[in-house]
Amino acid sequence: MEEFIQDAIDNGSKELSLAGQGLDHVPPEILDIPGLTYLDLGYNEIDFIPEWLSEVTTLRTLSLEENNLEELPSCLRSFKDLRCLKIGLNQISSLPRWIGEFDHLVKLDLQGCYLEELPKNLAHLTQLSYLDLRSNNLTEFPDVILNFTQLRHLNLSGMPLRLPVSAGEIWPNLERLLLRGSGMSRLPSGLSDLKQLKELDLLNNKLGKLPEWIGEFQNLKSLNLRNNSITNIPLGLGRLNKLEKLDASYNQLQSLPHSIKELKSLEYLDLTENLLTELPDAFEGLIKLKHLRLSVNQLTDLPRSIGSLKELEELSVDSNQLKQFHKWVAQLSELRILRYSRNGIEEIPDEIGEIVKLVHLDLSDNHITILPTTIGNLTELQSLNLGLTEKLRYPGRVTTFYRHYLGGNKIKALPQEIENLSSLRGLLLGNNLLTNFPNQISHLHHLEVLEVGNNLLTSLPDDVQRFDAFKEFNVSGNPVVDPG
Repeated sequence: MEEFIQDAIDNGSKELSLAGQGLDHVPPEILDIPGLTYLDLGYNEIDFIPEWLSEVTTLRTLSLEENNLEELPSCLRSFKDLRCLKIGLNQISSLPRWIGEFDHLVKLDLQGCYLEELPKNLAHLTQLSYLDLRSNNLTEFPDVILNFTQLRHLNLSGMPLRLPVSAGEIWPNLERLLLRGSGMSRLPSGLSDLKQLKELDLLNNKLGKLPEWIGEFQNLKSLNLRNNSITNIPLGLGRLNKLEKLDASYNQLQSLPHSIKELKSLEYLDLTENLLTELPDAFEGLIKLKHLRLSVNQLTDLPRSIGSLKELEELSVDSNQLKQFHKWVAQLSELRILRYSRNGIEEIPDEIGEIVKLVHLDLSDNHITILPTTIGNLTELQSLNLGLTEKLRYPGRVTTFYRHYLGGNKIKALPQEIENLSSLRGLLLGNNLLTNFPNQISHLHHLEVLEVGNNLLTSLPDDVQRFDAFKEFNVSGNPVVDPG
């Protein structure tokens, strides 16, 4: 802690961050930093703010979030030029009336306190552009927010608040509106007037359908509909020509409109865990799409137009009812992540070797018995999954995979070309039908994890002790180890 303060003094810095330093008090040495404008004391164990802090009258940004404060000390009133105040994640149940004196305040973070109401004097903060009130104890919409006409960011997540019908007129400049877990069963019609909205987050609500006017958000770039009960996407969605991210996963979607092809700016589309049985052959218009997630649906086929997505880096179609590996996938030259697991695939075509940028390939829980020799062309591959995946979860974001899974299919032998997978770090061959220990492993110099359990191995290599240096090595469940 002392070194941070001394560094600020020596370097003439006007900014000091002591976040997450385990502090239980505010260090008085702060007063030795002349002209301090930025002070971050967040994520500590501070339960008291000393009066002498009022001497730092130059502060413009003060962060006290996630401490043990139960109230705001009056010494903060000295910060007349304060622009940013973060006091969320404390045990503050009420705000003092004098908080309205910060008439230059632009950003106010009150998330995760125990506030049941907001003081009327808060209305004086007319310059406020950022307000985070999520996860408080507000049960009614606080009218004082109606005075913040300059708002650009508003977070009211985790509270059952009814938004005003005239939201668009009140906040004409609003760009980000977060209403996660607010218990909404329908969208207030007044939202359609938020013409500058760029992000709308409706995660974890009770929405059953979307209104046609959803297409009126002409500046919208991100729409999060994850974990609702939405059954259909309206045609109007196709008018969102600036939309870059659409997450409609964990809903009850039964179909997609053809108008989805109009989303020319879309880069991320997540439709995981819905009730889709087919898709419109209308993906050719999504010229910027990089991530397409269709996992856990009821698809029996994929539209060929997906093969025209030249920018696509991720295609996830696991846990559907697909019976074939589509050869046109090889046209996706930028593909790095491909998930085809938990379908009914029996054969992998030679064309798979053309997807040379692949880093993660998941073909687990199918009916595959033989790998094509062209698999050796995938020299950037870090993870190849042809096995059991009960423990795998669908990540909310693209994660970094490094393991090479080959367990749970009926593979009797690996093609020699596996030795070309020079980037491999983890190789899991468990629950297959291997009778011979794969000698290709000796060429995989980055290998750290080796799983060959539950096969039919009757012998191990003479230098088996070299695997002691691996992070993981398992041969259990083979005749050579468990002959009984």
